[in-house]
Amino acid sequence: MVLILEDIQIGWICALTIEASTRRIYTYGRINLKTGDGFHNIAIAQLPLAETGKASAATVAKDMRRTFPNIKFGLMVGIAGGIWSCGIDVRLGDVVVGVSDDNGSGVIQYDHGKYLQDSAFVQRGMMNKASKLLRTAVGIVQRNHMCKIRDYVTSLNSPKIRRFAHRPAHDYLFEPRYTHKVKGRSCRYCASDRLRNRPKRSFTYPAIHYGPIASGDAVIKDALFAQTIQEEHGVLCFEMEAAGLDAFPCLVIRGISDYADTHKNDDWHPYAAAAAAAYAKEVLAVVPSTAVAQLPSIAIRSKNLHTGPAYMASLREQEQIRQMRASQKPKLTSKNLHTGPAYIASLREQEQTRQYRESKKRGKGGGCTVM
Repeated sequence: MVLILEDIQIGWICALTIEASTRRIYTYGRINLKTGDGFHNIAIAQLPLAETGKASAATVAKDMRRTFPNIKFGLMVGIAGGIWSCGIDVRLGDVVVGVSDDNGSGVIQYDHGKYLQDSAFVQRGMMNKASKLLRTAVGIVQRNHMCKIRDYVTSLNSPKIRRFAHRPAHDYLFEPRYTHKVKGRSCRYCASDRLRNRPKRSFTYPAIHYGPIASGDAVIKDALFAQTIQEEHGVLCFEMEAAGLDAFPCLVIRGISDYADTHKNDDWHPYAAAAAAAYAKEVLAVVPSTAVAQLPSIAIRSKNLHTGPAYMASLREQEQIRQMRASQKPKLTSKNLHTGPAYIASLREQEQTRQYRESKKRGKGGGCTVM
């Protein structure tokens, strides 16, 4: 599969990187539609090692918007610290989707606001909500799950995923006031009589929860604080990147890798990350590619963007790919000149080229132009 920058319409951002690299490297992929009549070209970007947080996420999102001229929306996919309650049974390995019941933002920046004299802290951080197209897709997937159609479960049970991210056997949740006793990841020295009494589940696959996600600048390892934020805002988990994506319309999807308490460890990280990715793939699989093509681009157009050696090198590489594509096309004959697939493909490519040139003209004035 050979892609050029103009082919990418969806950006996928991951918070944790596997390779110890300080460079932002894109991985390209294709997700087929559930109907079998189309696909999405996506670019996946991972935040550099030791650069998690909203500032780094904002930088990566801005880089994406500058790199891909036809990008339409994004996904923020990764792990988070969950908050269990009697009302909402959030457990390790589950997935939380950042949506709101009142059609508002699915992400709350809990540490952004103001302190008033003789008054409590007033929270004011509500993030940009996901596009209507994505929210509609989430609704479709939610209805499918009610009908016991869960494609993400099939993905998690594939041999490849199970080798990378097997499901751990134990899910420990301690009382909020009981803190971790021995430094290290294991809870083997923590008192078992301080575990919370939760009903057993009748299934082992991840449950999907829909509700607000709390985003801030710190890792939360305080169960009492997490409980307070949950009671105030109804949030289901805590993470650190989505607050930096207000200018990047996206859907936030998080796998629960631990609880927001002192007993954090990495045992569930791979499985939770795989669960979130499997759900994200299921959402994109029900989004029509024709609908994505009709959305306005959120790419950044700058007067300095199309100058300099880096951009010129990119242009040369793109032209080489175009020439390679052209050389692979079947020759037109008088028989199929106006009917064959080669002619249709040629027309489609000409139209894409015309639209791209027009979009460049519209963005030529400098600053930021949203198409």
